[in-house]
Amino acid sequence: MRVELLVVGAHNGEKLRNVILEEASKGLVILVEPVPYLFSELSNSFGSVPNVTCLDRCIAQQSGKVKFYAVDQAGRPVCPWADQLGSMDGKHAITHIKELAPHVTEMDVDAISFIELVEQFQIDAISTLIIDTEGYDAKLLPLFPFALVRPEKIIFEHKHSDGTYNIGRNLGRLLIALDELGYNISVLDIENCMATKRQPS
Repeated sequence: MRVELLVVGAHNGEKLRNVILEEASKGLVILVEPVPYLFSELSNSFGSVPNVTCLDRCIAQQSGKVKFYAVDQAGRPVCPWADQLGSMDGKHAITHIKELAPHVTEMDVDAISFIELVEQFQIDAISTLIIDTEGYDAKLLPLFPFALVRPEKIIFEHKHSDGTYNIGRNLGRLLIALDELGYNISVLDIENCMATKRQPS
C-alpha cells in the first residue's frame, strides 16, 4: 500500500492542515500522535476526512508501553507552543521553559516500532515522512526499515538531536546513514532538515 504522507508526532495537525488535506486528496495519510488530548483534537479535526487514519501511538524501538512526558492543557497559557514539547525525555519541556515544570505529566503510552507500523498497514511506498519527536528523530530514523520501503522525502527535526538545543554525533551518524541510503540532505530552517531520495543517474 502506498502512503502519501506519514506524520510521526502529528500534534493536533493544525500546523500541517493544508498539507494533510492536500495529500489526503491523493491517497492514504497516517497521523501518529500519543498524547491523549492532542490525539482527541487531531481525531476531531481529521478523523472523518477520507483517506486519513489517526493512530494514538508513540514511535519507539519496539511495541509496548513507554514513559512519555507531555505538557498538560493548563500549560498552554504559560507558553502557546508548550503542548508541542511532548517527548520521551522528561526534562525536555522544562529545559525550554522552567515554568512548565508543574504542567509536565508523566504517562504510559502505547508504542509501536517503525517496522511494525509498516507491516500493520502493509506499506510498500511512502511519498513523504515527517517526523517531529522532540529529541528522538536522530535515534528513531535509523530504525526505519529502509530495506522494505524507502520514503521519497523525509522531513526531520535536527535541533535537539543530541539533547535539548544540542546537535552532535547522533545527527552526524544520521546524516551519513541517509547519504549512504541515497538521499540528498538540505536544511529547511533552524529546526528541520529534509532528505530527498536521489534519482538514478
